[in-house]
Amino acid sequence: MGAIAKHKTSVVDEKWDGPANEKKLKTDQDYSYYAKMYGWVDPEGDKSTKSAYKFPHHMVSDNGTPGAANVKACISVIGVLNGARGGAKIPDKDVKGVYNHAASHLKDADIDPPELKSLDNNGVEIRTHKAEVRKEGEEKPQIKGRAIVYESMSPDLCGFKEIIHKGAVGDLIEKNDIFALKNHDENLILGRNISGTLKLVETDEGLDFVVDPPDTTYANDLLVSMERKDIDKCSFAFRVADETWEKIDGEPVRHITRFAKLYDVSVVTYPAFPQTIAELFGKQIRTPQQVYKEYRSRMQVKPEPKKEYNKIAKMKLRILEKIK
Repeated sequence: MGAIAKHKTSVVDEKWDGPANEKKLKTDQDYSYYAKMYGWVDPEGDKSTKSAYKFPHHMVSDNGTPGAANVKACISVIGVLNGARGGAKIPDKDVKGVYNHAASHLKDADIDPPELKSLDNNGVEIRTHKAEVRKEGEEKPQIKGRAIVYESMSPDLCGFKEIIHKGAVGDLIEKNDIFALKNHDENLILGRNISGTLKLVETDEGLDFVVDPPDTTYANDLLVSMERKDIDKCSFAFRVADETWEKIDGEPVRHITRFAKLYDVSVVTYPAFPQTIAELFGKQIRTPQQVYKEYRSRMQVKPEPKKEYNKIAKMKLRILEKIK
């Protein structure tokens, strides 16, 4: 449950008043009734109450019967999924289903639905820091590191720099199900916050982590490689909720003030963005190159001329000078 399955109804294109139509709904009805009005239901909510549902988009008659889908309401639903009015505030896994529901009504009206941008434009990002093995006495080794560093200017990230500000994590440590993984592989689990084997602590300096790895072949092999210093990097996967940009000394600087979600801490062989990571996260992966490209597009910044073009231009200028 979550996203309500799409269904065939008539569609009208007329003025939409969401609160007025919701007010006409009957109370204390079951899921089959409310599902004719909404696009999403809280799996843990009371399904006999309207408060458990979101994304109303159907016209309701005076006797309380949900009827035709409203074009303007469906477009509004997609707008919210794309970040309008504060965003959808539903689990990421449900966004596509709600989109498909609203989009199906628009298609029935021979209207091309707006593109779903929320996941593509705010996909998974990864940043790399140091990780190490810690062992005290005869205790089993632990893996520790600092996943996020606050108030520190990053090195160049393919055209821009970045500062993650204190408090960006917020309450996500408690809200998100966060894993410690090997190479971002969900099959190679090293720890998990809700089980207590991954401990995440937010400080004034950033977000620190400690992992109690399992007694498995892949985990023990990793510990050996880390003790030899063959592997000493960790990546942190996240999605951004709030960001701002400014120019400092002529360079674009991205300020991340709030994360939308934290996915995992991974000890990695390759700290950059190999194809394997893209395959694991699918098309949602958002590299620094993509972040900068989107920034330049929003700011309508003209692409910087390629060095090869500069060389050719200078060569042509020298030729013209000789001719003169």
